[in-house]
Amino acid sequence: MTIQSVSLKELPSILSIMYRVNKPIFLWGKSGAAKSTSVHYFVNRMREGYDENFGFIDLRASQLDPVDTRGLPSVNKEKGIAQWLPFDVFPEVERDGEAGILLLEEFNSAAPTVQTSFYELLFDRRIGKYELPKGWRVWACGNRDEDGGVTFQVPSPNANRFAQHILVEPTVEDYINNAQKTGIRLEIMAFLRWRPELLFTYNPTSPVLTFATMRSWDNLSNICDVWEEYSESQSLDDPMFLTCAQNCVGEGAGTEFFGFLDYYKKLPDLDGLIQDPENGVVFPASDAHINWAIVCGLYQKADAKNAGQILKYSMRMPPEFATVLIRDCIQDIDGFQHCPEFSDWSMKFQDLLL
Repeated sequence: MTIQSVSLKELPSILSIMYRVNKPIFLWGKSGAAKSTSVHYFVNRMREGYDENFGFIDLRASQLDPVDTRGLPSVNKEKGIAQWLPFDVFPEVERDGEAGILLLEEFNSAAPTVQTSFYELLFDRRIGKYELPKGWRVWACGNRDEDGGVTFQVPSPNANRFAQHILVEPTVEDYINNAQKTGIRLEIMAFLRWRPELLFTYNPTSPVLTFATMRSWDNLSNICDVWEEYSESQSLDDPMFLTCAQNCVGEGAGTEFFGFLDYYKKLPDLDGLIQDPENGVVFPASDAHINWAIVCGLYQKADAKNAGQILKYSMRMPPEFATVLIRDCIQDIDGFQHCPEFSDWSMKFQDLLL
């Protein structure tokens, strides 16, 4: 499958364009790659900035029969004809709003006969007498064959009805950016900065039930929170927590994460680093696990008010960590660079910013 990939950071602008193009699109990607979540985010942004009544319908194509798209036959005795009555799973202006997204989830997990039943909807925006409202768009999601899901080949005529086939491939930066906003544990963010190759670990040549995805790392973060509050030990040092981690993100990734927690204990007081940036402890580049934890932790605490303090401390850090920290702060925090210290920082790291 030769489809050009995009990151989660790049995807919103493409979705915005394709909504205006008014053609179907297909989002491909591995399990837990935030394909559906990205569509949900797009819908929320449309509701916030365009139309609070912007609609959304999640239709699981894999759970349909071909007749479900057409409807049920009904006899019109007065005219002496049979007619199709469409099911109410498709958008209706009175109920769902004048504009929105009809998301055909698990599209290529549906049988080929079901996929072909969408020919008319994808191309002509109608099925029988049903017509898709003008402001609605049809988008689809699905896994590739190599992602280990139940999939069928998408018929070529159907594939050609999609104006875009987009391979969604999240990066660790994508995950960290979202994790900062959703309360994912600092330990997990720091670990994935250190070991980015463990963000996704599914191996189609050796399939197992537990493997790492963004979804399973989120799950492990939730387990950490509850474990510290309700387990008998209330400590992540507990060997039983190791078992839970392995059963969540896979044996290898879970074992490495459990070992990483020992290094994480060396993390200094981040508030102290911000208050006294010129004297706070600095770790060498070889202590990557701790430096990544500091990067993630300081980013969480950063704002326009303490920007100067964080910039001062970062100038004492190994360059590769300082540039990631400040780049993320500049991108996501308004006015972060509007302080005198930023000029000094830029001069020191200008070669790395080119």
